[in-house]
Amino acid sequence: MNTRNKSLFFLCFILILTLVQSNLTFASGNKQWIEKAPTPTARQDSGSAAVNGIIYVIGGHDGKSVTNTVEAYNPSTNTWETKAPMPTSRYRLGVVELDNKIYAIGGTDNETNIKNVEVYDPTTDSWEKKADLPAGRGALSVVSLNGKIYAIGGMDTTGNSTATTFEYDPISNKWTSKAGLSIGRIHGAAAVANGKIYFFGGIEPNSQASFSQRMEEYNPVTNVWASKASLPTGRYGVRATTLNNRIFAVGGYNYNADPGGYLKTVEEYDPILNTWETKENLKTGRSVFSIATVNGKVYVMGGKNTSILSSTEVYSTPSEEISSPSKLTAIPSNKRVDLNWAGINVDALYNIKRSEKSDGPYTTIANSVTGTTYRDINVINGTTYYYVVTAITPEGESNNSNEASATPQNDSPSNPEPSGDHAILTITLSNGIEKEFDLSIEEVNAFLNWYDAKDAGTGPAKYAIDKHNNNKGPFAKRTEYVIFDKILTFEVSEYTAK
Repeated sequence: MNTRNKSLFFLCFILILTLVQSNLTFASGNKQWIEKAPTPTARQDSGSAAVNGIIYVIGGHDGKSVTNTVEAYNPSTNTWETKAPMPTSRYRLGVVELDNKIYAIGGTDNETNIKNVEVYDPTTDSWEKKADLPAGRGALSVVSLNGKIYAIGGMDTTGNSTATTFEYDPISNKWTSKAGLSIGRIHGAAAVANGKIYFFGGIEPNSQASFSQRMEEYNPVTNVWASKASLPTGRYGVRATTLNNRIFAVGGYNYNADPGGYLKTVEEYDPILNTWETKENLKTGRSVFSIATVNGKVYVMGGKNTSILSSTEVYSTPSEEISSPSKLTAIPSNKRVDLNWAGINVDALYNIKRSEKSDGPYTTIANSVTGTTYRDINVINGTTYYYVVTAITPEGESNNSNEASATPQNDSPSNPEPSGDHAILTITLSNGIEKEFDLSIEEVNAFLNWYDAKDAGTGPAKYAIDKHNNNKGPFAKRTEYVIFDKILTFEVSEYTAK
């Protein structure tokens, strides 16, 4: 190969490498784990599921006792709300969503691993009992697929690990035994992708130090479990969820993999390629916690480290997690609209956006506004305007606030031209004080012109009024200044001087 061809080859290689690296960077973005509002109740071994964008954390152990507490997290407002408690207090339970209802399955009460199954309806904030599991199970894993619920593995009433798989049909309200795992496990994790169930991790029988790496795939059509690529980091108390048809194995416990035992490790499984990939670590290592995926984001809540946790983390990009302004209102008046909103913090700046159609598209009419108020004077009376506000922080721009609309118009009667040659101008100030001025019609018209111009956003803030015959003392002339913002109302009573 000659020198020229070598140079061309080298340049092509560098270009291809650059493109590959760029694609990898684009694909991964800058996602990371970001802290959110903590759970009101710190607890471990709770269960969780999401319905209509709200995450429900159910049951668990608070370090002193088993609980039946139910708390709901709204990711859009980053707030928690307490819901109706579960009838049966328990921890190490399985929790799963099916048909917009949440099933609490098995678990451990104060004495043993139980069969109880109860279903929660978020619409009515109420619970209902369903058919028990065929056998008591604690530290089990549950998933829903094709209208059925599957309860996998776990610990029986004697404390031994099991390999069982039970299938629940909500229509018949019955459980059926299905093919079991290759080996029993407790505190494993299960998730669904591409019509299959995947189970991994946990503790295997007769070995409390066995941090399982086994990965098995269940086909509900053939009722067969098959071995898949091993979990890179064996662990128990690991949690699983599905994001973009890939399975996340999050956290867990393994003192061989981490000196403290409680892992920050996150690994992602591709069911198509049967491969694992390491992802960004959690901020706080944890085991036996709650997990859910909502709107393309993974949330982890509570769990156990050296203490019982209440912290919440979301796997997202920083710009997506900027709080949006809220409670935007738009108040119309003559040739203007006044906006007010609740800000996100004292340092944030705001962009004001407007449209003449609900839901936009919006045009930015003001950038980097300080404070939480804005007056839009570039409006036409009788036209309806739709507004949103976004927050600007070092991390980027937030999503839009709620939309507020207003139609500016002159609701007060127009100021008529006085018919006489004089008038009494009575001005009521915002503090309730009234001022009277005996003026010529020319002086009254000058005042009206100043007021209308200032009301439209132009002109000086104060206006000088000659007090004329109201002068007292040795003064040649006395002038009173009125401030636009202090005027509440005014009245013109014209007359003809004789």
